[in-house]
Amino acid sequence: MPKSSSPFDPRISQAVESVWVDGGIDGPNTGIIPLYDLVASYPIWVSEVDNLSIERAGDFLAERTGQKPELGLESFGPISGFFYAYQYRGGFVGCILVEKRDPVVRRRFSVAHELGHYKLHFEPWLTQLSPEQLKEGILLTDAMVYPKQSDNPDTLTAGTGNALPLYMGEIIHQPAMIMSDEQETEANQFAASLLMPEDTVREIVTQFHPPAGQPRGYLASRLASEFLVSKEAMAYRLATLGL
Repeated sequence: MPKSSSPFDPRISQAVESVWVDGGIDGPNTGIIPLYDLVASYPIWVSEVDNLSIERAGDFLAERTGQKPELGLESFGPISGFFYAYQYRGGFVGCILVEKRDPVVRRRFSVAHELGHYKLHFEPWLTQLSPEQLKEGILLTDAMVYPKQSDNPDTLTAGTGNALPLYMGEIIHQPAMIMSDEQETEANQFAASLLMPEDTVREIVTQFHPPAGQPRGYLASRLASEFLVSKEAMAYRLATLGL
């Protein structure tokens, strides 16, 4: 299993490791993580959608499920990723939607970010609810954007997100969990640790000998292709690992 430790909250490393365990995969032979295979180990499907927005996500879910879902979010324009999780009396529906026109490296980070919300925030939140609360529908939604077209995990933010209980299709706002900036940062860190495992990054770095005179960003550019992530994401990961 690839090591995913980082200077971040140990909960993030534990969540990443649980994803590998749940996926039944010991670890990658190369730098490109089998992200979609890992997501497939959960009751969550991934789809690419043109012109993704809150409205478009609702329409897509309605087409897929046959009924218009409650989202509990206000529209705020184009988004790059959307997560929807709904649990009701033991049944579960989960999906991650990404903007189809985004570059593949951005789509992969968006998927990993939303999976981070599921592992770090939705699952633990459910364990804190009482049996009475769990009898009603439990909804988590999250929408994400990349400010100024940046792929840097340090600046990636979600536009809005929340976890809300539902009753007969109506949203009940208490108790509720509103996604904070800290939780969005945790989801970013989860995605970075999942897509760029520490041991694998360090091993490839030790094997890589850049030609003399190459610019400072050469290593990040070279490794970005090894892990199928953006140059910005790799540069940030290298910095957090002291590389």
